[in-house]
Amino acid sequence: MLNLLARLKRTGFKYALSGILAGPRFSKMKELEVVNQKNLALAIQLRYELHQHPELSNYETWTKQHLIDFLKVNTSLEIVDRGRWFYAIYHAGEGKEKVAFRADFDAIKMKEGIDLPHASRFPGVSHKCGHDGHAAS
Repeated sequence: MLNLLARLKRTGFKYALSGILAGPRFSKMKELEVVNQKNLALAIQLRYELHQHPELSNYETWTKQHLIDFLKVNTSLEIVDRGRWFYAIYHAGEGKEKVAFRADFDAIKMKEGIDLPHASRFPGVSHKCGHDGHAAS
């Protein structure tokens, strides 16, 4: 710590941190940040796509298939298709608990009401319940 304080006084904050931020630990953090930003962008795009294609309960054929396709391309989750619905399983590894994921993805009979670039393409049906965000996350 004294070394860092001395370096701060001598070179200024910006340059003192450069030595710390150049190590392998920081490099791994930057890699994770890039992956997290990519995943966030994918989730946002998926939410917009779902928001544009709302389907009422028991009629979610496009939505279900779109989510399954997305998960197959972007994850290693096991998909369990049960007809009108599905769930995904994360296998944590030998001797560890599995985690199952589920989300509602139906919409409701209600007009969009807000001018959005990713607004519902189907008049009178929209995701006012938040299921598009729930499913995308």
